[in-house]
Amino acid sequence: MRIRTEISERNQDIMFKLWEIINNRKPQMVILESITGILICKIDNDTTIIQLIIETFENLGYEVEYRNLKSIDFGLPIYMEKTFIVAKNMRYSNNNFDFNDLKTNNNKADDYGRILAGGVKYYNENIETDKYHSSGTICSVDGRLAFTRTFSDTYIFIPEENIVRRLSVDESYRIKGFPQNFKKSFRESKAYRDVSTARCIPMVQAVAKIIKRNEINKMGDKFMPESIYRTKEEVLARGREAIGVPFKDIDKSNKLKEVKGGAGKMIEEDWFGIKNNNMAAPDFAEAGVELKVTPYFKNSKGLRAKERLVCNIINYETENLEDFYKSSYWKKNETTLLMSYRDRIPEINAERKKEKKASLSAEEKYELKKQFTIDEVALFKIPEKDLKIIKNDWMIIANKIRNNKAHEISESDTRYLAACTKGSTAEKSLRRQRDVNAVKARERAYSLKPSYMTYILNSYIYGEDIDENIIKDYENIDSVDLESYIRNKLKPYFGKSQAEMKKELGIDSNAKSLNQLLISKALSVSDIENSSEFKKADIKVKTIRVECDGNNIEQHMSFPFVKFMDLINEEWEESSTKENMIDKTYMFVIFKKDNMYNQDKNNSKYTQEHLFLNNIMFWQISEKDAIEVKKVWEKAREVIRNGAGLRKKARGQGFIMKNDLPKSKDNRVAHMRPHTSESGYTANSPYADILPSGEYMTKQCFWFNRKFILEQIRKNIL
Repeated sequence: MRIRTEISERNQDIMFKLWEIINNRKPQMVILESITGILICKIDNDTTIIQLIIETFENLGYEVEYRNLKSIDFGLPIYMEKTFIVAKNMRYSNNNFDFNDLKTNNNKADDYGRILAGGVKYYNENIETDKYHSSGTICSVDGRLAFTRTFSDTYIFIPEENIVRRLSVDESYRIKGFPQNFKKSFRESKAYRDVSTARCIPMVQAVAKIIKRNEINKMGDKFMPESIYRTKEEVLARGREAIGVPFKDIDKSNKLKEVKGGAGKMIEEDWFGIKNNNMAAPDFAEAGVELKVTPYFKNSKGLRAKERLVCNIINYETENLEDFYKSSYWKKNETTLLMSYRDRIPEINAERKKEKKASLSAEEKYELKKQFTIDEVALFKIPEKDLKIIKNDWMIIANKIRNNKAHEISESDTRYLAACTKGSTAEKSLRRQRDVNAVKARERAYSLKPSYMTYILNSYIYGEDIDENIIKDYENIDSVDLESYIRNKLKPYFGKSQAEMKKELGIDSNAKSLNQLLISKALSVSDIENSSEFKKADIKVKTIRVECDGNNIEQHMSFPFVKFMDLINEEWEESSTKENMIDKTYMFVIFKKDNMYNQDKNNSKYTQEHLFLNNIMFWQISEKDAIEVKKVWEKAREVIRNGAGLRKKARGQGFIMKNDLPKSKDNRVAHMRPHTSESGYTANSPYADILPSGEYMTKQCFWFNRKFILEQIRKNIL
């Protein structure tokens, strides 16, 4: 079958007339239908028709969805595939059309099946072609083939009689879902011609039912008038008027009671008069400003963003994947009005936990929220140096979508900009990919990571950006992969020993942090972990020593010790274990020993001559392996809550203490054990911590198993 790859001038003229009508009338919704070739047919060398349609509609203030629909999915025995395009006027808040709401019928075509003489029934099964098949519309009839030989006629093969006959007029209409009483032209030739270009009725009806259910033709109070804030200055001025006003005085719509996003919805609707929506354009379209309300809290580490900043839902089927500046993320979030407030709930709950009190109840939280106030408002645009990394993050996400691997997207893929999951893991939250045959993927949204938002709040909203930068030449770079950039900077030192690096970099130190000193100096910063890039991405440095044969590493990967009472009282989402082992990204600085290292491994001067920088890699645990860490955490809590299984075991003339905490042999990813060789089981021991039972046990911490870490390194570089 020949596929048209260019659009005719006549059809271009029709399209431009269509845009003119839409621009003048501004309908609430526009529905277009076409052959599937529209997805590959080009208007010029670089732009497909569908790309032009989406871009033009968006410029006119519409959000676009499209999908290929097949007649066999709607109970018909005929195979026809068409592209439906739905454009929703973003000034109407109730335009909630979603192709995922389509009611399909994959059962055998009972309603329209008995269409042939003798009651032969059509089915929706895929039939392999044989000598009777020619190009055209394929139907299946109990394993027989029907096919089109001319533009207007459909034929059926009857194996028992070994004949091919033309479908009657009535049969031709029924096969497309027309009702029995449909009035056809009395002229047979015209009736055949009419049905040949007709659409499949149940397929169109299914689309129409969604439209009717959403009542988009009823304007009422659902119409969103154009904003009265037409400039960035007007938006900012109105936002700043909210500073110091208690939320209880703003919340007229009771949005504050909502568990998620209540404050943002309240400000949006009750302060600015904007209906809550999922528009593709910024909230203040005329001003080009998106509204975001973001909470923060304070702890021993200072001011911390409470959560990621969710930007907009990703539509896998329609997202522009070729140009960052045409992406849905940039179009909506280029300029943001950031309104921040201090959320004291985490702070109060932290104090209550120390006092062994219950966390705040839902009602207590609501009463507290009513006293919160906006304390800072600013127009924010991603700084140019951050934009380089964010563009690279976007390209990583776009590549997975392009390759129909949206189901493999992970927040650990990127540094500042992430694709966070939305909704549950249930079937209803799964979304189709560009290839309709690809596995469905969880719905995701573009978001700025909590670590990045923490930096933005501290450095741009409440302070100044004074940290050193690893990347010095941002102005000469379009986009940058931070890991590749650092690796290229450190490559001249790969294969050099610690001693050689010390000499070359002018470092005279044998400190425990020597490796971090060496890497920092090589990157021209005083402390790599305090560089702006590492703070924004929440990256920590871990040194990994690999044995000379590459088959083992020196030790398990440890984390700070956890207090037993904190462990049993905390929730997983707020736990230090999740923060350190799941949420953080690590830069593994990999040193490899030579075959002489272990001859005098306790002599630092000697070992520095025999330990060589091998490589670096960025790593964050996968979602699959994170589940294993949570299992170890849950097991440790259960064991500690029940006294840890603490007991004595005879050894020689004395005894050793044993416990039931999860060991490295119990889980391939993580385990729990002491951080040092020192032990303590009494109240006055500096190495002991109190158990819920009142007994004391040696302080413990969580570890990644060294075999697991070696696996991660081997996957990437060894």
